[in-house]
Amino acid sequence: MGFEGYYEIKKDQELAGFLGIAAKTKKIVVGKDHIKSYLKTPKITKKLLILACDISEGQKKDWMHRGSYAGAKILYLCHTPKTLLAKAIGKTEVSAVAIADDRLIDGLVAKLGLS
Repeated sequence: MGFEGYYEIKKDQELAGFLGIAAKTKKIVVGKDHIKSYLKTPKITKKLLILACDISEGQKKDWMHRGSYAGAKILYLCHTPKTLLAKAIGKTEVSAVAIADDRLIDGLVAKLGLS
């Protein structure tokens, strides 16, 4: 898709550990309203949004527009459904997760080789 900051991630397994650490340190944002608020907050300069592979096209498009407008990097996990994304953070079903820590974002971006 033609959005700046959008990346399709094929090696999804590498993210599970990162998400687990982020969840344990309470540096994740889940839930549609919480993520919308996170994306709109101007004080947060680095933003990272992670999307499960089985979200609807409408949800995907909505998050991509919101994330792109907010200047967030958007990771679309090509092989990770909502249930596995949720399991990585200790929840039951999650379609989107945001990371709320600059160091974790930097580490994840570096690990995945993204710019």
